[in-house]
Amino acid sequence: MGLFDFLKKRNAAEAAEKPDKDEELERYTGLRAEVTSSDDGRLLFIAKLLGVRGGRAELHQQSGGDIDPETEALHVKIRGYSEKDKKAVYLQGMISPDRTGVWKVEGLALTKLSNERTFFRLDTNNVTAELVPMGRTRGKGGNCELVNISVGGACVSTGAVYEMGDQLRLTVKLHPEREPFVLFCQILRIMTRGEGLYAYGCRFVNLKEADEEKITQIIFDLQRKRNF
Repeated sequence: MGLFDFLKKRNAAEAAEKPDKDEELERYTGLRAEVTSSDDGRLLFIAKLLGVRGGRAELHQQSGGDIDPETEALHVKIRGYSEKDKKAVYLQGMISPDRTGVWKVEGLALTKLSNERTFFRLDTNNVTAELVPMGRTRGKGGNCELVNISVGGACVSTGAVYEMGDQLRLTVKLHPEREPFVLFCQILRIMTRGEGLYAYGCRFVNLKEADEEKITQIIFDLQRKRNF
């Protein structure tokens, strides 16, 4: 076999192994995603990505903020977590209202895959919360500052010393008209904020779907209040 035939055969094999871009996008049909504005990073709504076909799709809104259903086409970032791939999926596209609770997506494109399961985070202006060590976790409990929060976790600041993997109970009142949240979390990151002060990045554990929905709605409420 000549060199030309060899290269031709190799290129054909590589093309067969490389997934088609449209097929790559279609695998994310059913993705539950956060939709944020590309302009200001504002969380617009939570939706399920459906009907993905050749760069087009639909976003079926599940939880929403104050976005005008009659808005003109808007460039957005779409972020979710693929249980199949065990990766965070980052997409972008233009959305416009289609029918009640449904948004049409044009120019859908995959921008990044990440091993980190990230969520939209809202700064909370250091709301006071309470930490209590759980299980074998050492260290003192007490008040802390809630730096930011997402559906998947929170960042807290305190002078108490903890270690990676420690489990804590976090009690925080996120909204003046709602009952305090009691959330169980595990430390994933530790950062120094100053002498004798630490910031702990935590993920929530054993979080019920109803609690996820409550946190999501409170994030929308706090964001809306901040914008007015």
